[in-house]
Amino acid sequence: MSEEYRQIQIIDTDLFSGSIDAFRTAYGGYYQIITDDENSDIEFSALNETGWETSTTITLGSGPMAGGPTVTSEEIWIDPDAASPYIDARAGSIQFENAVPIDTRVLTPNKKMPMRIYGDPDAVKNDLHWKTILIGGDFGETSYKALYNDTVHSYFNVPYDLPYTVTGALVLSDGGASQVTMQMSYKYNNYLPLYQAYASNINSELLLPNIDIIRDLTLNSRNFEDSETRTLYEEKFINFVTVEGTYNECSDLLGYNPDKLPHRPFNTAPELWIRSKYPDVYKNNTHLSIEYLTSSYIQTPLSASTQIWAKSKLKNILYDTNAMEQRVGEEYQNDTLRAPYGMCFETPHYAGNLNDAGNWFLDSIKSHDFDSRFIKSLYEVFGDSDVPIKPRDKEYIRYASFLDGTLDTPSTLRRTANNTMYREVDYMKFLSHCYNNYNSPSKESFFIGARNLNRAAADDTTGIYRHVNTEMSVGAISDAVKFMSGTYIPFTSVSHIFGEQASYTEVLAYRIEKIGGPPTGDSKTQNVLQNFWMIKNDSSDKFNFTDTQVKYDQEYTYNVYVYVIAGGYRYRYTDLAVSRDLNCTGSDGNYGLELYDPYAAGEPRTSQIFSASSDLSDFNEDAGSAQILSDYKYVADVYLNYEPTLKIIEVPLISKTLKIQDNPINNIDVIPYQIMDTSQRIGFQMSFGSFLPQEFPVTLSTAGDEYKRSYQHARDYISNSKVLFESVSLPRYIQIYRLPERPTSIRDFDGALIKTLDLAIKNDTQYSYNDMHFDDTIKTNQKYYYIMRALNQQGNVGLLSEIYEAQLINDGGYLYAMFNVLYHYEIEQEVFINPTKSFKKIFQLQPNMSQIELNTENIDYNKSAAAQIENLTIGGIEDSIWDKQFKIRLTSKKTGRKIDLNITYNLNSD
Repeated sequence: MSEEYRQIQIIDTDLFSGSIDAFRTAYGGYYQIITDDENSDIEFSALNETGWETSTTITLGSGPMAGGPTVTSEEIWIDPDAASPYIDARAGSIQFENAVPIDTRVLTPNKKMPMRIYGDPDAVKNDLHWKTILIGGDFGETSYKALYNDTVHSYFNVPYDLPYTVTGALVLSDGGASQVTMQMSYKYNNYLPLYQAYASNINSELLLPNIDIIRDLTLNSRNFEDSETRTLYEEKFINFVTVEGTYNECSDLLGYNPDKLPHRPFNTAPELWIRSKYPDVYKNNTHLSIEYLTSSYIQTPLSASTQIWAKSKLKNILYDTNAMEQRVGEEYQNDTLRAPYGMCFETPHYAGNLNDAGNWFLDSIKSHDFDSRFIKSLYEVFGDSDVPIKPRDKEYIRYASFLDGTLDTPSTLRRTANNTMYREVDYMKFLSHCYNNYNSPSKESFFIGARNLNRAAADDTTGIYRHVNTEMSVGAISDAVKFMSGTYIPFTSVSHIFGEQASYTEVLAYRIEKIGGPPTGDSKTQNVLQNFWMIKNDSSDKFNFTDTQVKYDQEYTYNVYVYVIAGGYRYRYTDLAVSRDLNCTGSDGNYGLELYDPYAAGEPRTSQIFSASSDLSDFNEDAGSAQILSDYKYVADVYLNYEPTLKIIEVPLISKTLKIQDNPINNIDVIPYQIMDTSQRIGFQMSFGSFLPQEFPVTLSTAGDEYKRSYQHARDYISNSKVLFESVSLPRYIQIYRLPERPTSIRDFDGALIKTLDLAIKNDTQYSYNDMHFDDTIKTNQKYYYIMRALNQQGNVGLLSEIYEAQLINDGGYLYAMFNVLYHYEIEQEVFINPTKSFKKIFQLQPNMSQIELNTENIDYNKSAAAQIENLTIGGIEDSIWDKQFKIRLTSKKTGRKIDLNITYNLNSD
């Protein structure tokens, strides 16, 4: 297993033991789930290793002794101990060379080939028993499940390498997972209070600016004062991006604006100089941030018609090849930083299991200019549009093999196998839908980019672009047929249906679903705000996404899906013909058998399907090829029908609920002092320190706990991660907490706030002072405990200062202050909730009688007791326990925890 990814297999349930394909279970060549206390693994039960290697050349004839043409038959050998006891070790044979088309009227290649099944003569009792084994029913007191049915089965075994999340990789303490990760997080770039307040109060996120629309206008120099440019976009879109015509110069929204800088650099190219030398200054001073978002956008209300347009069209934003090619590289990442903030997702592309075909279908889609129509149709089929073709829910076994662990334990390999529903659609039906339905029924979608022929054809509602859509669809259909007719979905061996080979797999597109508020209940009934549909851009090794149509401090859920095309088979067994004994033998001792239809009234004879045995027509002309000579007493013939098939499967990648928040503010430096007068005042000088990556600030309240939880979750931090980003908004407040007695925990300061200092410069709420003084009047000869912290303009907390123990001593009228600094860990005291615990008397420690008996051998009874007390000893053995220490260890049978008792036996005399 590659440790860089979680290994995922999406396996068709027909490939498992006990599935509706009873032949597979009877033969072998199936998966089964093996479960223990920690894992659910899958195990493949293969046919006999030589099962699809052995070929037999058979000479055919029209009679028992006649010669004839030859045909190659591939035999199926099984392990009798692992398969049905009624099937012979040589379970059957398939004649691939005798395959014939099923229906020549359909484009998809389809064939049927003869297959013969052999019963085990030692297990099958008679002809009736053999028929019952094949078609099911009761024989004697035993009920048999049919081996044969003509249900359509499918073979899909889809591999998918799923990256670890950033958090998942971090908790693997021994570095087991690679740094190849996917991440859903956010970027907070610029504090624009006016825009932020405006966005918070707007009634729909769809009315907010979209960075990809803005970037497209900038890259393509779209100035809407130009009449030619206006013809490339519909009127309501122009009203939306120009804010009803108040800002037409959209060609330079991401360009540099120096108006708010006090000095401009003396350089021939100030924009390039600032951009390269001071990127933070550049991103905070663009036309977007200085003019567009803070003046035009918040001062001019959108008209009712423009709002209706945006709330409808921007529900589904579509990205074709041209739009995706503009979203790669460092330049794209830099441009997204010029938005105030945005939700971000990044994942490495799954390379796919391409079977030497390359990116066949993505290349096909692009080469026929089908990409705009493809992504629009993908939205219509998998989205909420009213189209005749819809995905079906299909159950698969999702097998996952991945590293699991915690910060404190080594990573271990885990395996899970679960029944999982996936949405899927047949690719040929999808293409046929595109060909037959050239008019688009959906109006709730919008292409990133200017109007061009391909996008116009995809959005066509009148049929004016019918020829364009038809030509694109025909090209994609032709390539799909070529793929299925070639060697990429082979069916030339038993191994291709009874093996475990992986299906062809290729990524075509992504979808990001945005849901407003926390997820509740069934995800299908949640408030879905928006979907982003994106064709894969194979010129980049990563997929990136930034969503700026969001509100600050508002919770959103993002569900990310990938659309994978997979190649597999549909197959079924038909035309069952079962043998019955004619009670005659051939010259070689082989059996004379007659094949019949077990489902027809009267069970009439029927011709053999498998051309491997001489028939008996020389002896019974009326029987034709229904009567045969066979080395096996029990046989059955079927046609194995198959056709290659392609599916688009919607595979979930990640789901995460998060919100955008500013980073914690820097710590503050504190210098205590005394006011040298009789006012009994002490004070603190506070100034802001430089930013240093540190662990998240200690919190004082449940509100602070929630900020820490949501911030670390959104940033993919774990408990000991350091905050890597400085507060974007400036310092605004300093909070001072005071306690009249020594705290035993930092949380004791919760509720002890005595003062909040506002650092805002008078008449200018945008900027703040960097330092502040605070004076406090206190009682003399009493200790007080102070702690301080800063808040930024967003109200996000910073690091707590050290604890300052302050006391104003009154020494006969002379006042002097004493200050002591306490660190947080110095005040923390371990609190014992239950310092003692009672338990039953489970044992008693008592010395042996030999240790406590009185030894009087050295006593002279003619003298007084006081004189002889020293001659009296305790214990009559040499190995005495007195004045010795013994260790007794108790071990819990339930938990394994241990406790040691140190016992010392002492002699006391009065």
